[in-house]
Amino acid sequence: MKGFKEVESFDGHYSLGETLSKGSFGTVHRGQHAHTGTEVAIKIVKKEKIQEREVHAELMRNELTVLESVNHPNIMRVFELMEDEDNFYIISEFISGGNLFDKMKEVGTFTEQQTSIVIKQILMAVNYMHQTKKIMHRDIKLENILCMPQANPEDYLEIKLTDFGYACHCKQDE
Repeated sequence: MKGFKEVESFDGHYSLGETLSKGSFGTVHRGQHAHTGTEVAIKIVKKEKIQEREVHAELMRNELTVLESVNHPNIMRVFELMEDEDNFYIISEFISGGNLFDKMKEVGTFTEQQTSIVIKQILMAVNYMHQTKKIMHRDIKLENILCMPQANPEDYLEIKLTDFGYACHCKQDE
């Protein structure tokens, strides 16, 4: 797949930690870069799983095409794409504050000010995608909005938009 660096062994580049989530595309692990010690998230997608249905490969290509070209403070960054004989590895920014759905369950209710800050960040990310990249997300939901860690629930909540598998290019104005 385009953009992936082929490696014989993934182990020499990153170490895998705890499993963070499992989905239809693969498993996401906490990880660490072998040489710098930088904490990352590593999504492992089994090649055989992708080959089961072409739609899976297309969704993954969409997400990676979008994330490789994006640089915005409210959108999760992808650092590196690797593959070995069996798997694709998507190495991205590690965001340890959970998703917005879980954060809302934990906090109960947000104040009007907290809500306006979160909505502003989402709109800034969406505007960047629409205006700069001509891309629509098409799957914005609380589970696809990750939160940066906070010391206190009352602190400023910084978010990152993720999961661009269903993204598509906006039609140009005629």
